[in-house]
Parts: sequence; C-alpha cells; structure tokens
Amino acid sequence: MQDELRPPRECIVDLALLLENSLEAGDDWYSGDQVMDVHHLKARLKEREEKLDQTLAKIRLQGAALALTSLQRKELRRDLVDLIGVCMNMLQATELLDPGRPLEE
Repeated sequence: MQDELRPPRECIVDLALLLENSLEAGDDWYSGDQVMDVHHLKARLKEREEKLDQTLAKIRLQGAALALTSLQRKELRRDLVDLIGVCMNMLQATELLDPGRPLEE
C-alpha cells in the first residue's frame, strides 16, 4: 500500500526541471505597463499554441491507443510547460493572482 502512494520520481524530477527552465527564461515579458505586457503575452500565447499544435501534429496514432516515444513525450511536456508559463504570466500581468485584490462579483 505504501508503494502505491509514492509518485513516480522520474516524472516529477523531469517536470520540476522543465518548470525551472521555463521560469528562468520567462522574465523578459514584464515591463510594468499592464496594457503592453498583456499585448506582448497575447502574441507569445499564440506562438506557444502554434508550437504545441506542431508538436501534436508530429504524433501519429499507433494502433487503438496513442503511443508516444520518449522524445515525443519530452517535447510535448516542454511545449505544455511553455504554454502554461505564458498563461501564468498573463494571470500575473492582469493581477488576477493577487491575493490582496478583492474578487469582483
């Protein structure tokens, strides 16, 4: 039972490294001007969505279930983390993640 509660270490380490790399390279979007930041992030979001679509287009359905090679899995994870990073930047730029900001009803 105890072994079932342990998450797979390799996947977690890979994801943590991807997130760390994404965070290190992702601070160039912030200028302090909310309108310009959101405009810039919209363009980056479109680019990342296109990149993810290209990665998904490379994956061929093999049999009845989708089977990914390890390289395809890594590329897909990287593109997803990049897309999530841009979404998080947008939330930060629009101050939707600010805990001190009251929620509008």
